[in-house]
Amino acid sequence: MTNAFIAGVAGEALSPAEASFFRAASPAGLILFARNCVAHDQIRRLILAIREAVGGDDTDHRVVLGERPPGVGAVTVIGPDHGTIRS
Repeated sequence: MTNAFIAGVAGEALSPAEASFFRAASPAGLILFARNCVAHDQIRRLILAIREAVGGDDTDHRVVLGERPPGVGAVTVIGPDHGTIRS
């Protein structure tokens, strides 16, 4: 079961404390900001770590971008297949 809040990540990788918190709190979604996004592969690893922390490929959890990272187009949602859905 998810809870009705959206959480963020402090840096470019998920810390063990953040993973533990997300696992216990089960947020409805997570928001990424430019500070969290360095490169495509790093973003993919971060999303995989987030999804693992909240229970795998559970589609009840969403990862969204709160602002556009440098060099990224009009991405609004990062889908469950770790691809993108463009606005």
